[in-house]
Amino acid sequence: MKNIRLIFLVILILGFWGCSNDLLPRRELKVSLYPYLPNMGSLYLEVESQFEARYPDVNLVIELNSDYYYDQDSTNKLGINFDEADVYELDCVFLKDFISSGKIQKLPSSLNLQEADFLPMASIGKQDGSWYGAPHWVCGNFLFYREEDEAMKNVDNLAELEAVMNARPEGSRLLVDFKGSSTLGEFYLTGLFDEYQDYSLVEPFLNPDNISSTMVDNMDRVLALTDGSLGRIADYHYRQGYYARLFARKQGSAYVGYSESIYNMVTETMQSCALEDSCLTDLQLNVGLFPLSDRGKTPVGWVDMFVIDSKVKSRKLEDASDFIRFMLEKETYKSLLIPAWGEAPRYILPSKTELYTDQDLLATAPLYSKLYPVIARTSAITSNGLNYKLREIGRDIDSRLKGK
Repeated sequence: MKNIRLIFLVILILGFWGCSNDLLPRRELKVSLYPYLPNMGSLYLEVESQFEARYPDVNLVIELNSDYYYDQDSTNKLGINFDEADVYELDCVFLKDFISSGKIQKLPSSLNLQEADFLPMASIGKQDGSWYGAPHWVCGNFLFYREEDEAMKNVDNLAELEAVMNARPEGSRLLVDFKGSSTLGEFYLTGLFDEYQDYSLVEPFLNPDNISSTMVDNMDRVLALTDGSLGRIADYHYRQGYYARLFARKQGSAYVGYSESIYNMVTETMQSCALEDSCLTDLQLNVGLFPLSDRGKTPVGWVDMFVIDSKVKSRKLEDASDFIRFMLEKETYKSLLIPAWGEAPRYILPSKTELYTDQDLLATAPLYSKLYPVIARTSAITSNGLNYKLREIGRDIDSRLKGK
């Protein structure tokens, strides 16, 4: 009887120890992630479940500043620069600001970041010889058109784009979104690089009090290539993927947008087009650069990178490093980019070059092979106050451009 009681007591103690161990609080890691990605709810649920399965003692708390990411509203404390987290996924437009303000720290050397692993533009994460940002996604504006469109393949500058589009009938011209202060500021910057090719010549015009009239004129020239200034309708700017969905239905013969907007095009084709509509698929597309100057095309884009808050130390710093390392693994990328059955590819551009030749990824998202030569030529910039300047410039240009 004593032996039975002893065994029962041991089982009870072990059971209690196991239960109490399960009830121990997990270490919290708060991450503020980039909010403007296709089907992001599903994407970040995948991130959370995969990371916590590998690190069960960490409670990953994901926050998304989707309404005010690019705002810099100091009165109401709105914008990514007012977020408080352990890890931020930061558009490189803010990188210099975050470094100068002391908000972030240099990344631990244990992450072993190597420039050779990334696209050339991703080196923007390295400032003054030290990595502050671990490159994750990259982006930029592309010119999408149909594979059989030989005329578009020969477009190298704005005048040539005008010649091609002006020969096309109404309803088959250019689709581009020219609303929103950030959007217009970004196109303005792209046009400056097309015109001057050198940052030292571009920089004087990155000033709200010295806006290039040549660029405003060039942007008006682009608008003249759209159907009835379609790109100037504010309501359509806020309808996610609106122009990409029109492109799926062949309303335009060319479309300008980020690579991830093709998710909306393919989704429209897969889920909303009747068979007799013969909507476009990603297999039918070709990819080029969107010119905003008669002088040519000098691609400029952006890098979304992981940075660590300067207050993060000790074990939390290890957890933050584990999270970044996990997010940059090839298999993590593939789990987020290879679509589930019945889903369109997200077509977000990874910062790591090895993904662009991965056969598993290309089998389900073939357009990556055409996106790569363009994004591999693209450069990224950051400077103090760049986001604020571009948004102010964008607001000014919005009031000058023709159309609504």
